[in-house]
Amino acid sequence: MRRRTKSAAHAALHVLFGSRLNLLLPCGPAALLAARLGIGDEISFLLALAALCPLAERIGYATEQAALHTSSQAGALLNATFGNATELIVSLCAIREGLLRVVQLSLLGSVLSNLLLVLGCAFFFGGVRHATQRYDQKSAEAHAAVLVLGAVTMVVPDVLGEGETKSSRHEDTESDVLSLSRWVSVVLLFSYASLIAFELGISPAPPEISPPLSPSPEEEEVEEEEEEELSFRQSTVALALLCAATAGLSEVVVGSIQGAAAGAKVPLAFVSTILLPIVGNAAEHASAALDAVALAARNKPDLAIGVAVGSATQITLLGFPASVLAAWAYGEPLSLDMLPFETACLVLTILGVATVLPSGRSNWLKGLTLISLYVVIALAFLFHDSSETRAPAAAKHKRLG
Repeated sequence: MRRRTKSAAHAALHVLFGSRLNLLLPCGPAALLAARLGIGDEISFLLALAALCPLAERIGYATEQAALHTSSQAGALLNATFGNATELIVSLCAIREGLLRVVQLSLLGSVLSNLLLVLGCAFFFGGVRHATQRYDQKSAEAHAAVLVLGAVTMVVPDVLGEGETKSSRHEDTESDVLSLSRWVSVVLLFSYASLIAFELGISPAPPEISPPLSPSPEEEEVEEEEEEELSFRQSTVALALLCAATAGLSEVVVGSIQGAAAGAKVPLAFVSTILLPIVGNAAEHASAALDAVALAARNKPDLAIGVAVGSATQITLLGFPASVLAAWAYGEPLSLDMLPFETACLVLTILGVATVLPSGRSNWLKGLTLISLYVVIALAFLFHDSSETRAPAAAKHKRLG
């Protein structure tokens, strides 16, 4: 049952105090003050990172409220788009500062966390309640195919860079890789637009299953949760303000990330690939965990798969290419050419998940395997030293040459 939306004052109070995570909101002004006073990069970075958690959660909440006033397809698109808002805002701020490696690694980390951590938790918690769960095999195969396409397409500039480095055209390698990355980005954006068109207009509705005469307690609980706390106008205003606050804190994060990593004696690659995406996906991870618990009771893991894999697909087809083209507009040479270890993590993760998804079945062991793989990759990034932060291609060829 949906109830009438609240007044503007009540809506604002609900946005500000509707989550326990909002207790961390004062860390935002504290981070801005610490950055202005030059107290220390470590303190500024940690405070800004803490404040991003409730902002990401509130962006997810406002998006869900806006989605209640749209169709199911448009709502799903809204959730997928703003679910990655934090990562995209951080990427734009990093591009403005010329920290191109931070852009690459944070987007890479978002794909890894969604496909391994979020999806792994969904499989694990769902499998704890049910020995084996079944989901829509055709939908999973479609997700897997799009992911593999994105991964293979993104690897092409990396392969070109490796081959050209060993050839007589070494001096033109960076220019070739950069040009190819920009053209590939256009193709990926076209693929993403085609995917949106397919989901919004072309794909047929899933077959309906006759509901029971009386809804189950779980279904009643889900219906109660889908209440219109905010109107569509209130939701869009809240999204605009939350994204603006996120942009301000992202400036602090980007400006202090190098100093914080150096002060903590932690590789910048670990901070960019592991810490930033987990905070940026805080709302999505929490949502996926709740979905997993609900799906464990209802034995329907399709929604959790859509949240995790859909977000990873969007980062691959939209996040990476949009960042490359935005950097081009800023005059920064951001390409899709990453270091071999990073490319291997991306490709192997996508291929591994693409192998698991089409089976149509999940269990707790598959979930634990995905989580374990994420832990292994996170530990590997602790030993992955990628000190160059401004020119990925040049740094790569220098390190390998």
